[in-house]
Amino acid sequence: MTKGCYTSGSGTSPNYEFITADGTAISIQRDYVMIDIDGLNRGRNVGGIDIFGFMIDDKGINIWPMDANTFSACYVHSVGVPAASWIINYDNMDYTKADIYGKCPNGKVLTYDTVTTCN
Repeated sequence: MTKGCYTSGSGTSPNYEFITADGTAISIQRDYVMIDIDGLNRGRNVGGIDIFGFMIDDKGINIWPMDANTFSACYVHSVGVPAASWIINYDNMDYTKADIYGKCPNGKVLTYDTVTTCN
């Protein structure tokens, strides 16, 4: 796991940032982890598409996917960090098919608990 470090200017935090041997970029902050699954200079670099967030508990022991009280936060793909929880819970990325209000092309409106697919 020693591919390298973030290059100068690519990371904005004094916390732990590194790149794994497969190119995955990981930034560990005090209370959360951000993972860019295809690296800093590849892919779209968009939350919910190839960047996912995870929370660390206050004791630094447990980590879990970022979630949202309501799923509306996930539709803003520039933020999109609650998407990790959506993918783990529902095994799809249908939120990428929906508009910023969660409306799918077929008219369904995604919600975090009841309507979980555009199909």
